Amino acid sequence: MTGGLMWGIMAKCHFSHRSFIMVLRCCRLVISYFGERHPNKQGEEMRYVTSGLLMVVFALSATPGITQEQGEFDVEKISERVVVVTSRVERTSQLAIASERGIVVFDTHWSNTTAGKFRAAIAEAFGRDDFIYTINHVERLDLFGGNEAYKDTTIIAHEYFREVLDQERVDADLKELIKVYRWREEVSRERVQTLEPGSEEAKREKAWLAACTSRIEELEQGITLCPPTVYYSDRMTLDLGDLTLRLIYFGKAGYNGITVFHVPEERLAIISNFIMHRAHLAPHPQADYVELDVPRWIAVLEELLGDEAGVDRVICDINRVWPRERALKRLAYIKKLWEAVKALAAEGLELEEVQERLSLDAGFSFVKEMETYKERGDEWVRPQHMDHITGFYLQHRRPEPEAVKE
Repeated sequence: MTGGLMWGIMAKCHFSHRSFIMVLRCCRLVISYFGERHPNKQGEEMRYVTSGLLMVVFALSATPGITQEQGEFDVEKISERVVVVTSRVERTSQLAIASERGIVVFDTHWSNTTAGKFRAAIAEAFGRDDFIYTINHVERLDLFGGNEAYKDTTIIAHEYFREVLDQERVDADLKELIKVYRWREEVSRERVQTLEPGSEEAKREKAWLAACTSRIEELEQGITLCPPTVYYSDRMTLDLGDLTLRLIYFGKAGYNGITVFHVPEERLAIISNFIMHRAHLAPHPQADYVELDVPRWIAVLEELLGDEAGVDRVICDINRVWPRERALKRLAYIKKLWEAVKALAAEGLELEEVQERLSLDAGFSFVKEMETYKERGDEWVRPQHMDHITGFYLQHRRPEPEAVKE
């Protein structure tokens, strides 16, 4: 009876399985506490357990860091004013902030259909629908393709967006994006065949396969271009009443219009997954030469993560919350590698010698203590580290175009 009641409450309150495990643990404490102090009053156990359970449920419903189920979405409360909404169907997330002046959303996915679903989920999560700002944080089509779903808001982006928002370029990018998802769909379909039917891994892969198919269908319907209505160049500050949202231009990093954010009242920094990703040591380099504004990266991250900013947590990779210390390790890696490559390039060393001197077995052995190395292993991190050396080296000694391609 107790178990049935608990599962019923979980369904009623839309708790995820992870969150409900916390409920069960708290209930055990309630039962243990009652049993130790009143061993002869077993008949009253249910009343105490029920009361304790209800208190736990109501407490959890308002506790930051708890993930709640909401239809096809999981809603993670970073705080009372910051949530990450994740679709279990589309396998993607969206960040939103609720302020006195209205709701701010970051990016709009790849289509109006998906953007509309997320908008409704965010409104339900906050219990309000007064959207005021939409931020396009990077000029990637599958992150601003749903802007039309927020056309009643002020849409903000870095001024670089002006260069990518003509219909001809959007149509070309759309064709490439469809190709990418067709390739991912095929790879996923082949991978499903190699997995044990009914296994958790097979279920996850099938979910991803379905998500790829859904995205292709939506993208093939085309994208209605809805440009930003406000552009900024270096920095911009939004007064949200009870909150301040600072927009800071990060600098060229593969994509040229990336914005990072600071919310002082929440002691929070928001950094793009193109800058800090759990699987990468630094902004991931391109195959060919690309201009990287590494000194600006360092200056912006030092400003954002320095003591004066007061940040104690960082949202990275859309839905990952890092402690400030983990982000500082990434900054330290970028800074040390940039200075080391710069010095060796100035001495006239060739790329191969620079890579040897700065390898994971020499000057950068500390990388083996970083979370990415421990999680991904040497086969993943070592070649990536070499790519970062190459990308930084080419900023100092750029060869002729044909040599770069080789």
